[in-house]
Amino acid sequence: MALFPLLRGDCSGGRFRKIENGEAEMAKNGIAGAVEHLKYASRMQRKAFYDDPISSYIWRTPDAKGSWKGVVLKPLRDVLTSRFIKRYVREGRALTVLQGRALVLYTPPTDSLTLRDDPPSPSPPVNKNPLTRILFLCMTPQQRRRVDEVVKKHEIAIESVIGDRADKLFYVDLLCTHPKYQGQGFASILLNTVLEMADEAGRPTWLSSSNIKNTPFYESFGFKKVAEIVLGDDDPDWKGEPFISLLMMRTLITPKASWVSDEKVALLA
Repeated sequence: MALFPLLRGDCSGGRFRKIENGEAEMAKNGIAGAVEHLKYASRMQRKAFYDDPISSYIWRTPDAKGSWKGVVLKPLRDVLTSRFIKRYVREGRALTVLQGRALVLYTPPTDSLTLRDDPPSPSPPVNKNPLTRILFLCMTPQQRRRVDEVVKKHEIAIESVIGDRADKLFYVDLLCTHPKYQGQGFASILLNTVLEMADEAGRPTWLSSSNIKNTPFYESFGFKKVAEIVLGDDDPDWKGEPFISLLMMRTLITPKASWVSDEKVALLA
């Protein structure tokens, strides 16, 4: 989703591991390549979600036009996104191709980790993250109301269809590609890599899709819609039609795609 990377996550550090033709190479902490990949991925994420329905719904509110808060929010969102991605980098849960031009963040089951022996550290509560608190303070009233709507409706849907199974499933937290590189199969490479881990562990995978136009893409990997979340229907300031965010689940286990091993996939770990 476009929203949640801006609202949670805090970490630092990281290592860089490159997966090339199926063979992994681990470098030492602080390698320059990892830092550069991270910087580009952080900037790319904002561009990739510029026209995302939920991102547009939250940030492009009527009371934000011409407000000084917009000047503050943009760099603050970039900082929070970078710190969010660093968390996944440190825990070995971030994959990228083309030096950060396409990115996937994922969470493996906490009872069956495939990359590390230690489980992912829990996200700090929103009110414990100083930068996140500043972000909320800088939001306009309409932005805060829409954030509250999006988060609460997703929490209700997730509790309904996922419930207490979340720690037993793979979760795709974020999947995006720089607009200039979309349609070239890079997101497919990254998603397929995560799904191979899930297949190897024999676990289903779920995700939240903030753009219904991406549904055929996810369905091509075996994902099926398990819940619809209607947004904008309760907002008196929203002039557009209500729109839908989807929760999707994949239980199908498929053989490894033959073309993945021929591509260079970089793992920020």
